[in-house]
Amino acid sequence: MDLSSGNYSIHIDRLDQIGFYYGISSETMDNYSEERRSLTRASHSKEEEEGSEQQEYYERIAQDVELWSREMLDNNDDGWKEVECAFKRKFNPNDETKQWVKWMKDSRRDGNTNNNNEQNKLHPCMKLRTTINAPYHLVCRYLSQEDRYREYNSLLVDQKDLEVITPHSKICWSQTKKIMFIQPRDFVTFCHHKWLTRKGGRDDDEYDDTTQLVVSQACDHETMMMSADEDNERLRAFALRGATYISKHSDTKTSIVMLAHCNCGRDIPEWAVRAAVKVSAPIKPFEIIHRINVGIAKSLRELEEEEESSSRRNNKKEQQQQLGGSSSSSSRSRSARPAGIAQMGYACFWPDGGGTHVEED
Repeated sequence: MDLSSGNYSIHIDRLDQIGFYYGISSETMDNYSEERRSLTRASHSKEEEEGSEQQEYYERIAQDVELWSREMLDNNDDGWKEVECAFKRKFNPNDETKQWVKWMKDSRRDGNTNNNNEQNKLHPCMKLRTTINAPYHLVCRYLSQEDRYREYNSLLVDQKDLEVITPHSKICWSQTKKIMFIQPRDFVTFCHHKWLTRKGGRDDDEYDDTTQLVVSQACDHETMMMSADEDNERLRAFALRGATYISKHSDTKTSIVMLAHCNCGRDIPEWAVRAAVKVSAPIKPFEIIHRINVGIAKSLRELEEEEESSSRRNNKKEQQQQLGGSSSSSSRSRSARPAGIAQMGYACFWPDGGGTHVEED
């Protein structure tokens, strides 16, 4: 007899019948039922409180990472070294992609361990600015689709969601392939997205006045504790912090700005990471952008049809909400626009939207 399911009327009727059969007074059975209700409400209240605390904790992380990303993008000190594309004619023929690398300590607020070597170790942070030769709304749709990431990000071989925190945030797991002498790595990362709206701009699901912002930070999760398997084929790495800004450049082009600070693993000395970055940085980021351009160009018609179909569904849903008496501001508090990307070491996707609109100065 499950009294925690919420279907109290059925259970109370059954209790009354049982009480009558065994000669228990209806008053005693009523008191018992009320106690069960109180325990169930207390249990649900505790779960809601714990969920609220978790959401607040990760929202603070998202805000902190966003502030960090803005400081990093505004900071052009001597620590940033430009990286030229090794295959410019193939991956960056019009010089539209620019990349810089800076070596920094763990950028997370509470990320350092008690190990002095780890506290002092420097990790590569990539800053990239580029232009995609496709309209903003189609770029957002393409990057939001989980089945597309292997088309452009050859670093990742697998990914999955571990836990949904809110409609706009989740904890994700991903795995990279072997890169030179660095064995395959797995990542556990908190990811969060929202839509930044220019002050005075439109806050609906039209793209023109918005910027999609995806932020991330390495974290732990009980289902993926940090460990290596027996064959040493998978070790933990950390997408320490990251941010991706996607915005409209023109009617036919899209701007992308990326930040990615990565710890390749605590088992790898800094000199070895520097050697790997020296070889891979002039290739992989430029290759990813090139493949995004190629992938969208090949799927252009399909993406346009999906965009039209989605627009019709959203318009129909909005009309139904208006007929049902739902307020327009409430229905648009969350965007139905797709979001997400497979970045350096992590992948997160919201094909059905969920991000909030936030006005910025």
